[in-house]
Amino acid sequence: QAFKSYLAVHNLLVLLRFRHDWEGGLPWIIGTLVMDRMLLDWQVSKLERRRSREELAMAHVCLEQAAEVTTKRLFGRFCDATATLNADLDISEPAQQLAVMLGKQGDMVGRTFSSLIDSEDLQTFADH
Repeated sequence: QAFKSYLAVHNLLVLLRFRHDWEGGLPWIIGTLVMDRMLLDWQVSKLERRRSREELAMAHVCLEQAAEVTTKRLFGRFCDATATLNADLDISEPAQQLAVMLGKQGDMVGRTFSSLIDSEDLQTFADH
């Protein structure tokens, strides 16, 4: 809105400048109007690009969430137990089926996943 106000004031100043010399000022007036139109189109295009980027970011978030849900469902159906790990390889969501399979108490949240691996396999796990 501020940009449109600026252009309106600019047009008024150009018209005032050439109010007594229409013949000499006509190229300036036409040039100003053409530039106004181009600048308004540029502004609209910029706003549309911003909106498109925001919509794309939202779509990306939705796609990530759908992929995560789908992956969890797939693993839930194909595996006897599953565990969701954070970046530190700690169990970050309840894993009751895993706890039952291992004969452990609780939901396993916060437990280091490597603590569940047999000591003979720990180096192989760390290497991967």
